[in-house]
Amino acid sequence: EGEMNVFSMSEMIASGWALFKENMAVCILSALVASLLSGITCGLLCGPMLAGVFIVIKKLIKRTDPKPTVNDVFGGFTYFLQTFLFILLMGIISGIINAIFALIPVLNIIVACFSSSMLLWGVILITNHNMDCIQAIKFLFSGLFTGKFLRPLLMAIVALLIGALGSIACGIGVFFTMPLCYCIISVADNKIFEDENIETSDVEVNCEE
Repeated sequence: EGEMNVFSMSEMIASGWALFKENMAVCILSALVASLLSGITCGLLCGPMLAGVFIVIKKLIKRTDPKPTVNDVFGGFTYFLQTFLFILLMGIISGIINAIFALIPVLNIIVACFSSSMLLWGVILITNHNMDCIQAIKFLFSGLFTGKFLRPLLMAIVALLIGALGSIACGIGVFFTMPLCYCIISVADNKIFEDENIETSDVEVNCEE
């Protein structure tokens, strides 16, 4: 059985912040363009736009030459169908689970947190690891129920909470904190799947506090 690379949550947050701070302009503008186009299309382009943001950040991590620009966000359209189907199916699954636990608010909150985490990781798996929407869903739920991918999902929840902190500043702060959130998750992805020979369908994550 394969084994993912060890990662520390605090290290990922620090590395994500360093990446964001070094490339603040392109990160913020990329996330802003993605957010605007997603909003204008009532969420129709949410998947490919999010994929585009992760494409930009992956290029920043790999230090590609030439450096990525906001235009690279539109590379996410390559993954339009798979990301669209993934978000649609995850929305249906989350809705069913929420309906089941409708009378237990705490469980609804937990479901919402993990659903949001899975949404981000799913888009990353499709964009960075060539999975289709069904493979990504199977990987995430298998990793959740077996515990093999639990810590990365929790890492994404922490990153999303950091991203949500921006809403405190009259909502304007999210234009800074959400790109930071994407950077944190991206560096975690790069660390976990650093060995490109690892089969993402059969791996176990080793984590440090």
